[in-house]
Amino acid sequence: MIDQTRDIIHSVRAVNRYYTRKIELLNNRLYGMDFSLTEAQMIFHAGENQGVTAVGFTKEKKYEKIILMTIDFLTPARRLYEKFGFALVSSEKTVELGREMSIEYLELKL
Repeated sequence: MIDQTRDIIHSVRAVNRYYTRKIELLNNRLYGMDFSLTEAQMIFHAGENQGVTAVGFTKEKKYEKIILMTIDFLTPARRLYEKFGFALVSSEKTVELGREMSIEYLELKL
């Protein structure tokens, strides 16, 4: 049952990725902004948190930097972080749930 479910999920994701690339949905820009639809959605959801942000909090507390972790295949998130000034400082290869990936660490100096 678990294998069947995993196979179905994999197939649906493959179709979604194919058509997303085919119609270039993730490359579209909103109203001439520098953000793709996916990036704009991430910003929107981040903005729903009553104005509290990690960057604002850390600046208020006078931290020197923020380090965040992401995964190499989360490309829209990575692009968004880079637009806000985060830079890749290290990465490590791993296998999780049978999938090879790189865990990436990005840093923003404050």
